[in-house]
Amino acid sequence: MIKISKEVAIKKIYETSGQIFKVTFRKNNGRFRRMICRTGVRIGVKGIGHKFNPTEKGLIGVYDMSNGFRFINTKELINLTIDHVHYSIKI
Repeated sequence: MIKISKEVAIKKIYETSGQIFKVTFRKNNGRFRRMICRTGVRIGVKGIGHKFNPTEKGLIGVYDMSNGFRFINTKELINLTIDHVHYSIKI
């Protein structure tokens, strides 16, 4: 497992550009969430937008393959898997 910083992990997530990846992070309530997801999904989007700016709150919008659209809490990233390469996030 390769150790990377949060900034590098966030950059790698944005660079996936539609590719499926796995991520584990801690939610605001303290529980852990594992997702198989991807960025860049436009199907089903109504075009209304959010009432807030997700990047200001440390969130990345993704499409969870099991539960639809969700956010990744980048402040609490634990690990990330892209192209069968496992990354551990430094705290």
